[in-house]
Amino acid sequence: MDTIKMLRDMQAKTVMTQEQLAARLGGSFTTLNRWLNGKTRPSALGIARVSAVAHEIGIDDVESSTLDNVDVLSENVH
Repeated sequence: MDTIKMLRDMQAKTVMTQEQLAARLGGSFTTLNRWLNGKTRPSALGIARVSAVAHEIGIDDVESSTLDNVDVLSENVH
């Protein structure tokens, strides 16, 4: 599942507004809105946070390739 679909599924499953979802992700409404509209893409850390919150609320259909890429990118950040 791609990150944008995961965000939309989280919003639908929890009935959160974009503001609430952004706060849950630790980001801003503007950033989340840009991701959902395809204007920008989440960073590796953003993808990791989306994946973690998706797991917390029971959306576990995350492609392993997405998580593998996050692991590699996160290692490079440290």
